[in-house]
Parts: sequence; structure tokens; C-alpha cells
Amino acid sequence: MKKTLLILSIVFTGCIGTDVVDDPIVPQVITINESTQAIMLGDDKVFTVTYFNEYGIEETISPDWFIEDTEIASVSSSGVVTAKSMGQTSLIAKFDEAESEPVLITVTGTVDDVATVIVEAEATQVDIGASIQLIATPLNILENELMGLPVSWSVNDNSIASINQSGLLTGKSQGVVNVTATVEGIKSDPFIVNVGGQAKITMFSGESGYTAEGTATLSKAADGTVTLYLAEDFKTSFALGTFIYLSNFTSGGDTKAKGLDLGEIKENGAHTFNVTALDSDVDLTTYRYVIILCKPAAITFGIGDFQE
Repeated sequence: MKKTLLILSIVFTGCIGTDVVDDPIVPQVITINESTQAIMLGDDKVFTVTYFNEYGIEETISPDWFIEDTEIASVSSSGVVTAKSMGQTSLIAKFDEAESEPVLITVTGTVDDVATVIVEAEATQVDIGASIQLIATPLNILENELMGLPVSWSVNDNSIASINQSGLLTGKSQGVVNVTATVEGIKSDPFIVNVGGQAKITMFSGESGYTAEGTATLSKAADGTVTLYLAEDFKTSFALGTFIYLSNFTSGGDTKAKGLDLGEIKENGAHTFNVTALDSDVDLTTYRYVIILCKPAAITFGIGDFQE
């Protein structure tokens, strides 16, 4: 017979709710702590992970590391990435049944090579049938702009928007697209554009020592429907009962009591929440923050501020 253990104590580094001993409650989660990196040829970079087991409890582990293209870089068992040849590849970490989201690794040979591509736009929202101009800026490893290099543009869903090779994006249908610019084989991080409605976009930051990063978009469609999108780059720490809230408060207690509970999440990556289905009175200005909340203990894991 399985036993149910109710743990009511809260420690500074943990968020614990109701657990069933010997029964997995949530998916295991492993996250690489470092973001996209540029490394000079022959140099090293140490990568680390945060891991939560099937009971939502953080553990110190030694993951297995993998490089997509081992001709560009290698990785040791301790997470040390060594640059071997110029190009771009990705790094992932695995442990037991958990696998991290990939992190881009760019290897440069000189300070004149492209290390990073930054995408900017005049807006992050476009109406259906309308267009906005995007601009890509390639930088070297010293973060100096490299002039006159050709750019290749792409979107992840051509049914929502199209983009020409001058960076002019045109909305085609309601939704959110990720735009990528590539310069000399080096890709940018995705730039998110909302198509067919008003939108506010924010980036998560971690709180209380927990991991929270990635993009959140609060969108209002032409029919008035309000939707919250968490993009593919979304990552967070997990524990038993990790929920997404809209709130006018950053504290866990006030958010739990007075915020709008959008639902539980159990994995990183893209998520969609129909806000209007939960509260038809919500508009884009009703709530200031999107909160990642450990609901059982009312601990804020991450905050996105739509007014920033």
C-alpha cells in the first residue's frame, strides 16, 4: 500500500507540497543555467545545471552532456565545453529521464567573426495584412557591431506570418511567431511577434534563488480574447505545484490570494493559456505581472513585468 506524506514545513531553498512516496508526481526537470554563449577557438567554458527529481525536489547531480556537432565543440563529463572549430552547435544535458532544452554555442576564430546576432523591430505586434520591419545586428565576441554582412530571415510558422530577406514581416493569421536571423551561419535567439491583436511582452527573471527565464506574451485578439503565451525559450525551476498567475503583486501570498490562477505547468517550453475563458473581464491592463508560483508554499519562483 502506498503512503501519502504531507509535508507542511517550508525551507528557504525548497517548495514542498503533498507527495506520494515511491510514486513519481511530476516530470523530472533539468535546466542548463547558462544561456547562449560565444567561445573563442581553443577556449573553454564551464556549464552547470539545475535538476528537480520526480518529487519536485532539487538535487545535486552529475548529468550526461551532449554536443550536437562534435567537430565544432566537445564537452567533458563535468560540463566543460571546449571550442574546436568555427561554427554554431547546441549543448544539452540529460539525467535519468530528464533532458534539458538546447543552448546555442558559437565558436569564433577571431574578434572579427560573428559571435551574436541581435534582432530588433519597430514593434512586437502586427495586424493581419500589415507589415513591420525587423533589423538584425551581428556582433563580434567583444560585442562590437559588424557592418555590411548579409542576413537570412526565417519564421517558425509561415501560416501566421511571412518574412522577406529584407526583414519585412507581414501578418497572415492570428497567432505568435518566432523570427530568426542568420548571419554567416550564426543564428539569433528567437524574436517573438504577435500577429492579429494587441500585445504586451515581458521577460521572466528568477526570484528567491530559483530559475526563471524566457518570454511571456499577453495578447488580445480582434474578438477580445486575451491569451497568455509562454515561448519555447521558457524555463523555470519546478516543485510540487508550480503554477502560472496573472497578478498585481510580486509576493507569493498576495498573488495566491488575489491573482488569477491560469493553471499548473509541469515542463519547460511553450505554453498557452486562454485568460478570457477564466475571467471574461480581463484586459491587457488588468494585471501588471505574470508570476511563476509554487502554489502550496506561496513562493514566487519568477516574475515578468508587463510595464517594463
